[in-house]
Amino acid sequence: MFPGEKTYPLLSAFLRDLIQTPRSAASFSDYLISGVDEICRKKNAIDLLPLHSHAIFRDDPAAALPIAAAWMALRYAAKSFDDAEDENSAVAYTTNRGTAFLVLANQALLRLDQNAKGANAILCRFQEACLSACAGQQADLLAQNGASAALDPDAWLAIAFRKSGDLLAWAAWAGALWGGADEPTANCLWEFGRSLGALLQVLDDQHEAWGKAIISDPRKLNVCLPFIYAFYAASPIEKQHLQELLDLNGHFADPQAWKQIQAELTYVGAKQFCAAAALDLRQKALQSLKNTGLPQDRYTSLLNLLDHLCPPIPHQP
Repeated sequence: MFPGEKTYPLLSAFLRDLIQTPRSAASFSDYLISGVDEICRKKNAIDLLPLHSHAIFRDDPAAALPIAAAWMALRYAAKSFDDAEDENSAVAYTTNRGTAFLVLANQALLRLDQNAKGANAILCRFQEACLSACAGQQADLLAQNGASAALDPDAWLAIAFRKSGDLLAWAAWAGALWGGADEPTANCLWEFGRSLGALLQVLDDQHEAWGKAIISDPRKLNVCLPFIYAFYAASPIEKQHLQELLDLNGHFADPQAWKQIQAELTYVGAKQFCAAAALDLRQKALQSLKNTGLPQDRYTSLLNLLDHLCPPIPHQP
């Protein structure tokens, strides 16, 4: 059971009400509601990030439902756009669905009391975070398709902060601000979410490199942190060997060949580097919580969320 799982029915009802308010075709409303049902069925712990930060300052989850619903709709929109880019589903349908959920996210925030302190700032920073994510995704796509210079680890991290960090930063910050946090404290929650978002990107790339039997799309290697590190930091001979392995197995359909590539990545230190990068971002997230100056028991749910998403990483010599 995820913390606050009982709020899923409330979020479902809120989003269903948004979907059914406009005069749209019933079949399209049903299509969007099926997306809401999918979100609530899968119950990803990160869905409830705004509610966790809001609860630090105010014990009233219903008050933060518009922000939490906007966050869930935004995440589902982003997933739809990712599916379209990955060609995992019918692109036109998936893009249209993603656009609809992005609109629903904005509509959810308009349900906040617009005369209340912080409401306008929450909407404005939501739009800024979305544009930042789009800019990060554009840089990612350019690198993925070889239309920009090869990334180094610092450039990869800058993209990760834009693609994922600013969105999670908004979710943590908005929940705290609406709950009554003062500006410095809310900004600490922003930094927590930003570090958490980049950390999740590191973990995703670790899974891409070592958690799969094969890789589905060779273009992703251009934006996969372990490969970026390997070609940035390895010796010329090591780089040549890795490139030869990649050239010999261009379609990556052979699990045994992929294991050789994984072993080479480990040999040149990419796994150790990714573990260190993840540990650094986790520590920054923890420090941001400490910087709030609040007693630890006030933000225990955020600590639990961090541990659930990315358990403490043991030091690797």
